[in-house]
Amino acid sequence: MANIIKLNKAKKKVSKKALIIIGLLIIVLIGGALAYYFLVINKSGSNNSSQSNNQSNTSQSKTLTSDQVATLVDNTSQLIDNGDTETAEINLKDAVSGTSDNQQKFTLYNSLSDVYLSNKQYDEALSAVQSAIDSSPDSADSTTYSQMAEIYEAKGDIANAIKAYEQALAELDQNDDLQANRVIFYQEEITRLKGN
Repeated sequence: MANIIKLNKAKKKVSKKALIIIGLLIIVLIGGALAYYFLVINKSGSNNSSQSNNQSNTSQSKTLTSDQVATLVDNTSQLIDNGDTETAEINLKDAVSGTSDNQQKFTLYNSLSDVYLSNKQYDEALSAVQSAIDSSPDSADSTTYSQMAEIYEAKGDIANAIKAYEQALAELDQNDDLQANRVIFYQEEITRLKGN
């Protein structure tokens, strides 16, 4: 009977050791599988998802909504009024580089010229207006050329200010009653600048 008890105790020790070894093997296998997953599979998966996220962010940022552009332009005016032209400039430059829509670029470049004009950075302001015109020539209107004239005048370049006002005037329908006030304004500005 003592031998049977010893035999049962030995079986229990062996089965405990076997269970411990099997448990350790399972833990090692699970740990290895997890390590493989996180180091190999998840890494390539996260690269793919970050690439697709970057692609979707890029495609999403290629065109802003008209509301986003309007909000950005409004915010720019407020930032200029508050003297924070640096933030306005950064926001507008980011928006210009973040869109492929030429009409949006036109609007954003015009706002950027306002920032530069308020900082008395006349060459940059002229460059921004020209970039607006280059980005969407069909969008250039009397207001665009009037803005250019104001910059030239602030810069002291009266001859080019007159030319810009003349271009603004040429963009208007002289017979349109709705544009009559602008026609008169541009004519008066030209006369004033010519000193007549």
